[in-house]
Amino acid sequence: MNVLSFDDHNLALPILQELVDHVSYRIVVSIISAAKNVMQIAIENDLALSSTYKKVRRLQEMGIVSIERIDIDDCGKKILYYRSKIKSLEFSVTEDKMILQFEKNDRSCTRAQDILDANSWNQHIIAQSHNRSQGVVRRK
Repeated sequence: MNVLSFDDHNLALPILQELVDHVSYRIVVSIISAAKNVMQIAIENDLALSSTYKKVRRLQEMGIVSIERIDIDDCGKKILYYRSKIKSLEFSVTEDKMILQFEKNDRSCTRAQDILDANSWNQHIIAQSHNRSQGVVRRK
């Protein structure tokens, strides 16, 4: 089993907060077993398209979802298909620590370099947490 564990609450909490969000949760669950484009995700989950785009972008920035493939439609427009990098999640809290453990969704990775190892994910989450605590807002 391919597992990532976070026992530092400063790393685990931002990820957990994003995943317990109703919209984020529905998006991640809908793309565990099959890659879908944003339109498919929005329709399948009865979500507003703009909210779906924003959440998918956020989940991708956090390293929770990835682009599995890119298609070009008849009009020449790029269509991105996303898949969850998370297959399952376990969360536990004790008096002295918080543990968040993910089983990687290996089906979401088409190439070896697409798989985030625990170190790079930790560094990414630390940077995101630091930016939030410093009031840095990243807009596209």
